[in-house]
Amino acid sequence: MKSLRITLRTERPIVLPLAYNELIHGLLYKCWSEQAPQLHGFKLEDGRDFRPFVFGRLEGPCRVDKDAKQICFFSRISLDVRSPLDGLIDACAIHLANSGRARIGAYELELVNLECHDRLLFPGRALVRLRTPVVAYVTLDSGHKQPFGPQDAEWLPLIQQNTQRKLAAMGMDGDVSLQSIARTETLKKNVTTFKRTYVTGWTGDIELASDPSVIALLWSCGLGMSNSGGFGLFDIVDFEDRRSRYQ
Repeated sequence: MKSLRITLRTERPIVLPLAYNELIHGLLYKCWSEQAPQLHGFKLEDGRDFRPFVFGRLEGPCRVDKDAKQICFFSRISLDVRSPLDGLIDACAIHLANSGRARIGAYELELVNLECHDRLLFPGRALVRLRTPVVAYVTLDSGHKQPFGPQDAEWLPLIQQNTQRKLAAMGMDGDVSLQSIARTETLKKNVTTFKRTYVTGWTGDIELASDPSVIALLWSCGLGMSNSGGFGLFDIVDFEDRRSRYQ
């Protein structure tokens, strides 16, 4: 399980929309456009494509203008990308290293550093922090999506169902036995857009328990739905002393 941290530098401030996930999505697909066969060929049980990766928010000195729905970044910007497929992370790193630059929207930024980390140990029970909103919803007969958060009773069954589909798509055996307790005082609702569609999700802290292999998969490709759009990335911030090696 690999995580890649990309650090870029800009000589002048760059102004992006608050809903910039689509721009990051485009940056990554540019990295994989020439050679990334592992990105394709994965299907969920309902026939939809499954893209086995997730990415985080841009991090760095910035100023938010809520009225204009824009965010301005200064100097350095960092971004985390994860995947259960090491080859996908390697392909992204190689492309960026060869080009030395990356484009986010109309801005071309200089590559400063690439840090690739392997994670081999995963707990069976952990406190996790949602760094990007986790998304879970049902589609109503009207076509509208009804979102649910970790504090809702409907949330865990939807997450379990989604996780089971991911396991099947990755060719992993076993049923999902997933438990979750939300730290409700930490939860925050987030509404954004991705490809002209409204997306509602929640950030905050939750206690998560399952087989370590399931925790590993969710850490590397995201919790919940719409992960390849930059939703559901989490960090493990605390866990029991009993650890298991992911096989």
